[in-house]
Amino acid sequence: MWSEAISRAMGRMEDTRRRVGPHWADPETGDWTTTVDGDWTGGQWAGMHWLAAKHTGKQIYRTQAAALAQGMKGRIAVDTVFKSFLFYYGGALGSILYQDKSAHDLALAAARSLTSMYNPALKLIPLGSQAEEGGHIGNIETSIDSLQAAPFLFWAARVSGDDKMREIAHHHAATIIPCTSAATIRSSSPRRLMNQASWCGTTRTRAIARPAPGAARRPGASCSRP
Repeated sequence: MWSEAISRAMGRMEDTRRRVGPHWADPETGDWTTTVDGDWTGGQWAGMHWLAAKHTGKQIYRTQAAALAQGMKGRIAVDTVFKSFLFYYGGALGSILYQDKSAHDLALAAARSLTSMYNPALKLIPLGSQAEEGGHIGNIETSIDSLQAAPFLFWAARVSGDDKMREIAHHHAATIIPCTSAATIRSSSPRRLMNQASWCGTTRTRAIARPAPGAARRPGASCSRP
């Protein structure tokens, strides 16, 4: 079963490779919407090539993966937590599977940029002002999808020896996992209250500038039910 699935995926890749920057495809027609810089899905496309190279042993896939990864450089500084998807699959995977230095350096640069977005008061990395694929974005918004930032930063912290990066990864995961399932989230600031809202079958949290009774009892963001 897996062999057939992999074979079909490889066939699809061969067809898609002729296009520029695949983003998503219409399931009915198979037609691709494309992007020149990867958006937030370009890393997965590069990642498929890293995996294809490992599976087949063919240099062509590894060469293509490396080229696709370098094409994402322009998104390193973009203000979005979702670049954790882009650079984990597009960059870190190349480092993990092939010790590719260029992919390694690319992923670490993106990880450092991601840590600069960290909000110590909320103990998480918010979605960011340029977050993709969402109607609610900015430095007071988060979602369960942002959890990908944690494993990406844990990898980056391990290979770089950056303890601060590891700490941020831990705080982000520890905040996002319980807080996206809790009824309310209160931050350390008495002027902020984070309310939970249902969003596309997952959960979304939003910080609102208004008093939160008892919110200053301890540092950092905490989750509680009414």
